[in-house]
Amino acid sequence: MLAVLGGLWTLFLLINTIVLLVRGEAPLPIWNYSMTLVLTAETALLLAGGIMLFRKKPAGRLLVVIGSILVLLSYVAGIIVGALGVTTTGGTITGMAYGGIIAGFLLVGAPPIATLVLALIPPTKRYLNPPR
Repeated sequence: MLAVLGGLWTLFLLINTIVLLVRGEAPLPIWNYSMTLVLTAETALLLAGGIMLFRKKPAGRLLVVIGSILVLLSYVAGIIVGALGVTTTGGTITGMAYGGIIAGFLLVGAPPIATLVLALIPPTKRYLNPPR
């Protein structure tokens, strides 16, 4: 269930990014174009994997793990881009803001981390491969 919710969230982000690009309001068009590809992959992996888990298909577990890792990597990439000063205002992140970034990452990163952990734990494997 968490993987499907994550997939729906990334689908929302994908639609939002496309709308920004179409309207010409994207602050970093190159970043947003690359993020559309990443968000498309995240959406496909999490939704397909989540549905496959509902249907007790072992391959769904792998798709959810890959999708969750991709989400976490995209969050880290966003933090790095911001830290390098690639922003609309041309400013860089100050030392004071790093605490907020870490707290924000933990808050936003909690669902994909939970999804990853739940996909990897042994009870999920047992659920997908019941004893015969």
